Amino acid sequence: MVFLGAENLAFFPAGLVYVTVVLFILLMLLLIYFHRLVDTGTRALNYLVRRWELERFWVINWIKEKAELTNKDIQEMRARKIYANVFATTIIMRIFKFGFFYLVLLSLLIDQGFSLANLSFWKVFLGTGGAELSAALPTHSIAGLGTYQASWTVAFMLLGFPRELAIISGFSFYIIKITWNILPGLLAMGVLFLTGLRLKARMVEEKTVVGKGPAS
Repeated sequence: MVFLGAENLAFFPAGLVYVTVVLFILLMLLLIYFHRLVDTGTRALNYLVRRWELERFWVINWIKEKAELTNKDIQEMRARKIYANVFATTIIMRIFKFGFFYLVLLSLLIDQGFSLANLSFWKVFLGTGGAELSAALPTHSIAGLGTYQASWTVAFMLLGFPRELAIISGFSFYIIKITWNILPGLLAMGVLFLTGLRLKARMVEEKTVVGKGPAS
């Protein structure tokens, strides 16, 4: 069964392409001048905090702290002249990331009648981007459980997906995503644990050899 609205999901809708290109250009301009914007914003925020005594609100302090840390990192990258390389690497990583998201969602929706011809990459890009944005907000729950699915559902419904499809795909995608995040993490923890045991055993062995002293 094809969900209602599938026929409206053109693969490259011109309007979404234009919106994506404009957002990409704005993002590049934002990153280029981000340190100046943060400097100005931080000064304005400090003024408002002093004038209106806003330091009692933890959200204001959180925003201020994150902005200052981000600006510090950007200034350091600019001083080391690696800002352009970091930016280019980030763009490439995001292309692969959202391409992977698209393929995962496509694999989930094939049984519902979707294919490369009628599942819009740009709508998936905007929808998953909206869900990923929830992870950067202070309201993000533990492991994103609940908040990620809610953001996903709202984003995809606004993009024209049926409610049932948005809800089911959001939970299915989240399970795959969190599993992919956890398994490599557990593998890395196992490697670090075994490496720590080997280093500890080597240190004990070296101490034993030193304690025996030179042979008489």
